[in-house]
Amino acid sequence: MFKLKRASSVAVAALATFTTLSFTSSALAAETYVGAALSAYTSSSLPCPVNASCERSGATSGKIYTGYMFDALPYNGFNITHGIEAMGYQIGTTKTAYGYKNGHIPGYAETAGVGLLYKLEVSFNNDFSVISRLGTSYAHSSIQYSDGDVNANTSWFGPVVGLGAKYALTKNLSLVADWDRLPVKYNGGPKAANNMFSIGVSYQF
Repeated sequence: MFKLKRASSVAVAALATFTTLSFTSSALAAETYVGAALSAYTSSSLPCPVNASCERSGATSGKIYTGYMFDALPYNGFNITHGIEAMGYQIGTTKTAYGYKNGHIPGYAETAGVGLLYKLEVSFNNDFSVISRLGTSYAHSSIQYSDGDVNANTSWFGPVVGLGAKYALTKNLSLVADWDRLPVKYNGGPKAANNMFSIGVSYQF
């Protein structure tokens, strides 16, 4: 399969920068964190034309992220915190029939991107929290048509939303389960979204 070298390079460079800043600021702020997650299931909302063969579950998807949370606000027995989070993500191969030459032809697509999000976290006790995210991402999508004729590329900004849950394993290490709705658009096709359900860990400094 083809690789999204340019988008992946951008994602790695951006996340490396944010991670470096996180380590630099960790001595001053315990709210800085980094994390990584692999997708347990990913699906695309792209339509599947009649009689087309579609496999819209992206293989080998995942994300890395870093962020900073501001001071917690106690309220009725639980804590509310908010902050900012940067992430890089890769959506594995999806298969469907894409618009091409006034018709449809089977193709394989991948998406990679970087995002910046506002994060809200509600902690019900010292161990369990629920998370919501809202922001934007810059995504790069690419299609390799099955006949090898065209490699179509599209880059664009789009909205990102997410929900999650976090369980503290230790004072610094947490298990995190997330759902992220990530934008995607392919040349010759409609705007859509990838829904990624992932499981990973985060480390708070």
